[in-house]
Amino acid sequence: MLKKGSVAIITPCYNGQKYLKTWFDCIMSQTYPYVEIFFVDDGSTDKSAEIVKSFEPEFVSRGYKFNYYYQDNGGSASAIQLALQYVDTDYIYLYDTDDFIYEDAVEELANFLNANSNYDMVRCNGYYSRNLPDHREGKFYTDDALKAKEHIFTSLIKSEIVNWPASYMVRTSALFKRLNDRKIYVSRYGQHMQIMLPVAYFGRCGYIDTPLTEYVLRDDSDSHKGDYERKVYMAEGYTENRIETVKMIDMPDPEKERYIEYANDACELRKLELAYECGKKDLYFSKYKKLKAEGKIDKATKRKYLRRKYKIINFWIRLKEKATRILCKR
Repeated sequence: MLKKGSVAIITPCYNGQKYLKTWFDCIMSQTYPYVEIFFVDDGSTDKSAEIVKSFEPEFVSRGYKFNYYYQDNGGSASAIQLALQYVDTDYIYLYDTDDFIYEDAVEELANFLNANSNYDMVRCNGYYSRNLPDHREGKFYTDDALKAKEHIFTSLIKSEIVNWPASYMVRTSALFKRLNDRKIYVSRYGQHMQIMLPVAYFGRCGYIDTPLTEYVLRDDSDSHKGDYERKVYMAEGYTENRIETVKMIDMPDPEKERYIEYANDACELRKLELAYECGKKDLYFSKYKKLKAEGKIDKATKRKYLRRKYKIINFWIRLKEKATRILCKR
């Protein structure tokens, strides 16, 4: 019989052998005792299967139940969907092989849900990192308004808040109540929005301001590698995830149309930012004018534009930011 507050750690893996030792160490260091691991090998052709199976005795000695599943390569969403068919825990935690969680991550998130039955999910702060653990580039959340949000569905649709899966834990009953036969939208562009959105639409999300995870920015990851065209392709794929998941949620049609429009607008703003990041300055400025004429430019995007177009504005803002940092250290 599963203990109250049990957590399913679900990990999809395709050729992740170089990350599995760190993944294993992170899980073995967790302070929370009621964990069941669901590892789905998504058709790996490297030594992922051999390596992860060698960990099973240590997982078992730690008191963690370990489940290994294999499927032909179908993408991380299909791997998650396979694992969902077998989950019988109170909470679900998605943890990819190539990222990093602190030893109290599972405990802090699970204990929040244990103590707050009126919340269906919880998120935490964390760090963006280039090279663990020495090159942190900033926290997920510094804005108090974003920290305070409990109804986060719209913010997830608009990409206003961090949606990295290992910074979230969801209540299993809340998720399964909203899925037909535990089925999610299956695509090649990720899996986490398909889990978060159905829960966020109907329920509240708590927040823990303590950094419990690090999202490692890897140049060879699907979301970061490639030229402008590839990054646009991926951005459109992530938007497709949002839109198709919205279509599966039981909500009035006018709401669906509004949220789909929000998702498409967020994608256009993301492609605008990608143009600047990839050095396509002429495209950036022309696209900005087009989106502004269509009324799709938000305040944050406008501020970035002004700083990039007018050097004097950027100079004074940077000076103000530096002064604020100095004052905060006193």
